[in-house]
Amino acid sequence: MVFSQILAGLQALDATGAQADQAARQGFLEWVFSLDGCPHPAARDALDRVPQDMTLEPAARAFVGFLRQAAQPQTPPFRRGGAAGRRLRLH
Repeated sequence: MVFSQILAGLQALDATGAQADQAARQGFLEWVFSLDGCPHPAARDALDRVPQDMTLEPAARAFVGFLRQAAQPQTPPFRRGGAAGRRLRLH
């Protein structure tokens, strides 16, 4: 429900440029904080609910862009050497 309300509000907003981006960021943060779990699967589900034939206003387009970024799988950071390599260098 929160997703639909945010998207509708951003669609109705008559803003462009930095104002549209700021509104989209605020909407995205509101959406993330309304979640109970990880945003990654929720973002994929939300993107599936965006009508494909809808012409998005700038703020709504930026919001959907943030959802696309959140829907991307995250790779764990790569560490060279690990703890054993660090111990060898420190001692």
